[in-house]
Amino acid sequence: MPGKDLWTRWIEAKSQTPLLGNEIINERKEYPAHYLSAKDVMRFLSSDSPWELFQEPDPRANQFDYPTSAINKSPAPWNSDMPEVAMLNQGVGEQSPWAPLYPVQQLGPGAAQGVYEHEYGHYKDPRPNPYKANSFPNHGFTTFGGLSGGLLQREFPAMVAEENYWHNNERR
Repeated sequence: MPGKDLWTRWIEAKSQTPLLGNEIINERKEYPAHYLSAKDVMRFLSSDSPWELFQEPDPRANQFDYPTSAINKSPAPWNSDMPEVAMLNQGVGEQSPWAPLYPVQQLGPGAAQGVYEHEYGHYKDPRPNPYKANSFPNHGFTTFGGLSGGLLQREFPAMVAEENYWHNNERR
């Protein structure tokens, strides 16, 4: 594995085979997907450096504002060498109030690709700051499916990408 950064080596070492054999993801070369345990997803998100990551940091360090089955990690300014990847949770029984992750398998057969398309929508989001209010035309006041304006700001491009995927591919 010469030439690979330590972030990528750790992710590849922790990647698991999908629990459902038919959940192989058709991924884009520039945006890899990995199945990880919920604890490993949280450890990746909690680490500020590869050194810290290899020390197995506390998997409860981050909090989310909504439950999810996958994470798209955008590199922070202080660790811009961290790769942006889709991490799909396939852990079982690893939920906690600190990490509301549920296994992608709960979504049913074929859903992993839809989840990947959602995360890829985040990756391709052209906005310089998707967390900034008013970065999308609804001005942060619209809600959709229970999402607050701020959360909708962040999720809208990914929701569109996922919807396009399901519109073009019937669910099995």
